[in-house]
Amino acid sequence: MLSFLFALFFDRASVVSFVYTAVVGFIVYCYYQKKSLLLLFLILVLSIPLIFHFSVIGFDNYKYLDSVRLSEDATPYSLYFNLDKTAVGIFVIAFSFKI
Repeated sequence: MLSFLFALFFDRASVVSFVYTAVVGFIVYCYYQKKSLLLLFLILVLSIPLIFHFSVIGFDNYKYLDSVRLSEDATPYSLYFNLDKTAVGIFVIAFSFKI
């Protein structure tokens, strides 16, 4: 939760992305509790925007490395920190504890 608040503060995520992550995380938790085909379908449908583009949902992933080459002939690559995948995992863990 704290990491998401920092992401909101530093403009790496939006409120829409927070709501989206909370909804997907809760649906994943409910799927593991009930094993419903409808919930699995919802997970798949809600994953489609993540496949196409993150900025639609409001995530602006932090770029750790930009166009790094290990040798002269190597293809350059970039490395990003994906906050959305981390946040869904944290929500699943948080919802799995019984209060």
